[in-house]
Amino acid sequence: MNLTMRSLVGYTRAGTPVFPIFGAMPRGYNSAGDVVKKLADGTDTANLFTEFDKAAAAQNAKRDGFAAALSFRTVNAYDDVLQGTSDFVFEDTTEYGEPVGYRALPTALPVAYTFKFRDIAVRTTWRFLIDATAEQVRSNTNGVLEADNRQVFEGIMGSFFDPAQRVSPEGNPVYGLYNADGTVPPAVDGTTFLGTHTHYLTSGAANFDGADLNTLMGHVTHHGYGTNGSGQLLVFAHPDDVEIIRGFKVASGSPADFIPSAAAPAYLTADTIMGQVAPATYGALPVAGSFGSAWVLPESLMPKGYLLAVASGGPNSPDNPVGFREHVRADLKGLRQVGGPDNRYPLQDSFWARGFGTGIRHRGAAAVMQVTANASYAAPSKYVRTF
Repeated sequence: MNLTMRSLVGYTRAGTPVFPIFGAMPRGYNSAGDVVKKLADGTDTANLFTEFDKAAAAQNAKRDGFAAALSFRTVNAYDDVLQGTSDFVFEDTTEYGEPVGYRALPTALPVAYTFKFRDIAVRTTWRFLIDATAEQVRSNTNGVLEADNRQVFEGIMGSFFDPAQRVSPEGNPVYGLYNADGTVPPAVDGTTFLGTHTHYLTSGAANFDGADLNTLMGHVTHHGYGTNGSGQLLVFAHPDDVEIIRGFKVASGSPADFIPSAAAPAYLTADTIMGQVAPATYGALPVAGSFGSAWVLPESLMPKGYLLAVASGGPNSPDNPVGFREHVRADLKGLRQVGGPDNRYPLQDSFWARGFGTGIRHRGAAAVMQVTANASYAAPSKYVRTF
């Protein structure tokens, strides 16, 4: 097969060649033809491939700030999460008796994480490359990086929003937040729970108010998260919903006032702000302000009509609710660029791949509220988990 014909041929995952119909454009290619070493602006294609490798490395190092604040990296297939210990009880002292001996009997819940390899191909041909500039070729890479960032984000968000239990490749249970599945959360400071306890709430009305937001936050703090140094309580909402939260005032019947963060422009108020205002940012994430003990963060990727309260231990903290599972082999972690079958012309047929999975580790460290008059929670279709 000559070079021109070879470059027109596509291949299935099993390696079977698929020949295009004469005169038709093969699907998945930017153009049609052979191989070149330089682009129209003189850029060496091998150098550009190296540049894309560095872009992938930068993407892996940077990680999306939203995801990092809510998850932690792990290579474990599952973790045993401490649920509590047996209660120690003092007894009345007797003159001759000895007290009962106690020992800690910790109980743990095995929580697992999904895992799957996913990939995407970027194919170009000589007719595209000889007329393309480096910026045009870079646009392919930018599209890949954006798609990877989105799949990671959606995987993490699906862990919060989708209550359905799943099974890991090893056969272990992958949980969402507490969802009335019979699991009894451990007691905290005298507060006990039932197996019907759920962190998937609804506002019970077409709108939400400060009382609803306060209820959502309470579903995190009554498990001991986001209080007394056990992480910062965050509330994520779509910017349109944050505008509603900005109007929450005690004078209007809200349990707390919304207080603008340090990033807010100068404004006049007749009230005196007591205490420290929320910072301008949390990591790389902008903070709009505070409501009670929570910092309110606008996020355009949040679905409208849904509120998410999370206790965050900081970027990539093991105290964060979601486990972000990667392969145990270091060379298979993160986003990887894989050259095509002919390494002399790596841009002609290259692949990008990532292996990852997610799962909730701390089932009580977050809660979701859907703004709806319905009594039953329904996950947003965008964040229903597919694996």
